[in-house]
Amino acid sequence: MLKGVTAQIIIHYGAKLFELVSKRIKLMEQIADSNQRDCELREIIDLHNLSLEYLRHMEHTLSFSLLNITLSCLMMWCLMLFYISKNFNGANGAPLLSLFVALLGEMTVYSINGTNLQEQAAMVADAMYAYPWYREPVAMQRAVRFMIQRAQQPAGITAAKFHYIDLQSFGSMLQATYSYYLILKERF
Repeated sequence: MLKGVTAQIIIHYGAKLFELVSKRIKLMEQIADSNQRDCELREIIDLHNLSLEYLRHMEHTLSFSLLNITLSCLMMWCLMLFYISKNFNGANGAPLLSLFVALLGEMTVYSINGTNLQEQAAMVADAMYAYPWYREPVAMQRAVRFMIQRAQQPAGITAAKFHYIDLQSFGSMLQATYSYYLILKERF
């Protein structure tokens, strides 16, 4: 349980870093002095680079454990559904059903946090593009362009680079689980 909570905190912190970058970009418009805006932009670029580096470290740290959790949940959900459909009675079905719901909840929390991370990372590109960067000096425009390009690349955590951990892949996992369950039910 501690491992799961720690992973959730790590993912949530990464989302907050990207949120901080996008909020600082939005506030940059209020700075009147061009030199101060240039300094602020440099700090924002450094913070964005730090956020991307944090994301790489998070991916390196969590990707294989998330693959393990994803595959384990997929397999266990499928086998639990099969077992419950064949041998359900109140005595042995209730604990198994509660374990099924607990695994479902765990994967839901990972997916919600993964989706939040992706959305916050995408908001950086949106905030930078919404900023009137075309009014700035050419050197600043170049820096903004590079930051927009980096921010447009998909950012999120993956299960060993197989798929992103988000609500869309969670829905696909549930569909796959049900499909495998139906195949097992039909064959056995």
